[in-house]
Amino acid sequence: MKGMVILRQLILFVALLMFLAGCTQAIFPTTALPPDPTLEELISLYRKQREEIPPLKGLMKVTITDNGNKGFWAKWRSYDGVIQVDGYDLLGRTLFNLKVAGEEFSLVSPENNFNGNREALEQYLIAHDSEIRIEWVTLLDWIARGGLPDLSTSMHPTLRKDVGSDGNGYFVLSFAEQDIFLDRKSLRTKTVFFNNSDRFIGMTFNDYRSIGNIFFPFSIHTEVHDIRKGSRQDSIDMEIVFKEVKVITE
Repeated sequence: MKGMVILRQLILFVALLMFLAGCTQAIFPTTALPPDPTLEELISLYRKQREEIPPLKGLMKVTITDNGNKGFWAKWRSYDGVIQVDGYDLLGRTLFNLKVAGEEFSLVSPENNFNGNREALEQYLIAHDSEIRIEWVTLLDWIARGGLPDLSTSMHPTLRKDVGSDGNGYFVLSFAEQDIFLDRKSLRTKTVFFNNSDRFIGMTFNDYRSIGNIFFPFSIHTEVHDIRKGSRQDSIDMEIVFKEVKVITE
């Protein structure tokens, strides 16, 4: 009889360990990669993590610095390949509604009413001297991926090691149009530099937090500088801070 009690206690103990191990894996996802992963191992990891991103929604505060400081709040949703952003001023009045569904874009605001593809949107924003920049749309793509590199293109990246301006060591994924600096311990994106002959564009991702089975950057800084000779366009800095991010369950 005593032996049966001990056996039951042992089974319960093992079951509890298995339960806790499962919880720990969910709360603290691991990369399970060697210290110096190959390019193929990194690509496989990011593709797997991309598949694990659930539908998300969040509230973010956006601060833009160009000739002065501007700010607004935005509700953000990402689901089934669709991104929706609704911007509000500090008094809660609607500033704009932006929807991105694949290659189709929709922008509605007091000054704008647009439907079309990305190239047409960029031309539209320039022609209407809009305060909304096409770089914002690029940033939304990165937010929807939780800071993961985009591996959907046919361009095959190269992998190298480098030292950043902060003195830390990074892995660098290099594409034809961008260099992605990855933290060597967590393998999460730290900084992205876009190779553009007209503008310098850099994005920095910070404050990664666990959301479900993924890590999500709650702080993102973007800077855009026009580097064309004779250009009078001022530099623009944009800071995004997420106040909350949740998995969409409904």
